[in-house]
Amino acid sequence: MQQQVADLAAAVRALQTELGEARAAARAEAARAQATADEARKIARLGALHPVERMAAEMKMIGKPEMFDGVTLPWREWSVVFEELVGVSYPPMAAAMASAERSAVPMLVANMDPPEEEISRQLGYWLIQACKGQALDIVMRAGRLEGLEAWRQLCRRYEPQAIGRSASRLALLLSWDFSGDVIAELDLFEYELGRYAEQSGQEIADMIKMGVVLRQLPGSPLRRHMIMNAEQL
Repeated sequence: MQQQVADLAAAVRALQTELGEARAAARAEAARAQATADEARKIARLGALHPVERMAAEMKMIGKPEMFDGVTLPWREWSVVFEELVGVSYPPMAAAMASAERSAVPMLVANMDPPEEEISRQLGYWLIQACKGQALDIVMRAGRLEGLEAWRQLCRRYEPQAIGRSASRLALLLSWDFSGDVIAELDLFEYELGRYAEQSGQEIADMIKMGVVLRQLPGSPLRRHMIMNAEQL
């Protein structure tokens, strides 16, 4: 009898432990669901904001990029972060910035249609907030809220060899090394193709891309598959 009571007590304790764990798991699941719901509401609110307000909100969430002064922080490091933030917040502005970077003539609001003029003014506001020192001087000299022209001037000042950069990037792509993690290298190759097209305004033909991959890809089943199915790819 005593053993039966002990067994029953042990069973009760085990049940209590199991119940406690189930309650803890339920609370954790409820917390995750609440966090997911909160994040969904936050994203929905961001989507409803004007691009200027959206970028400000996202800066609060992920942190404002370090201010660029043209001296202490490398241009490439800063510009990549700034471009990505703009691209997420306002894709039309990112496209306009890419065009301004390639432009050989001033990008002044006096020559723009209303939507592009609004983009330029918003970009000018953001650049004033994001630059200081020498870089801010360049932004201000471009004209009051002449954002696209200010961006063009910043690119010309801190990345003056645009043609040389495009040629160097093209040479890198044509001799891409796919050794190591082939899948990762293919993903990076695709990313750099997009960067080249954005920077130069020119797309590399699909046949050239295929030729580079077939020539540079190390001997592997993947390479043999691509050669055998080249026409379908």
